[in-house]
Amino acid sequence: MANGKGGKNVISQETCHYLLDNAFAVEAIGLHIYGVLVPCCIYYLPLSITRYPYYKVINDVDMTIEDRINNSETRIFKAVFPNTTNHYDTLFGGTAMQLMDEVAFIAATRFSRQRVVTVSSDRIDFKKPIPGGTFAELIGRVTHVGNTSLKVHVEIFVEDMYSESREKAIMGDFTFVAIDENKEPVAIIK
Repeated sequence: MANGKGGKNVISQETCHYLLDNAFAVEAIGLHIYGVLVPCCIYYLPLSITRYPYYKVINDVDMTIEDRINNSETRIFKAVFPNTTNHYDTLFGGTAMQLMDEVAFIAATRFSRQRVVTVSSDRIDFKKPIPGGTFAELIGRVTHVGNTSLKVHVEIFVEDMYSESREKAIMGDFTFVAIDENKEPVAIIK
């Protein structure tokens, strides 16, 4: 949220419409949109996700780098089925790298909220094989922010389906650059 004329709270119409159109429960208060006092939302809760507390709508400008990093952390679980394993019945290394790049891309996009492309992957360490019939948890987190690029660290944990056993199996770093519609680099934070 930003302060408008006379210190009044201002929220964009797009934000209001998005929240209302996507089945969010809202707590309404009076806000000035384009100089007109209207009831609008500053707190929302996805109706389908009732276990989460209310979140405050925050303008991207108001978010710190640490807020963006925390909000963009991405976690995905995959079951390791036979169609993704090699002749040793472990996850193909190339499949693991594809999944890691996907999680890194999601984290980078959630951080910057603009187009990003992978420009490099750095040192992928395969510490432990991931056998078929297990779960793989992929965690992507932004670790460095530059002017037009950012780096995402990705870890894969292997988890046995029928016990509490969980170990770090693979880790690596991926670098992304923000681009405009002409595929030219732009500032990673608008």
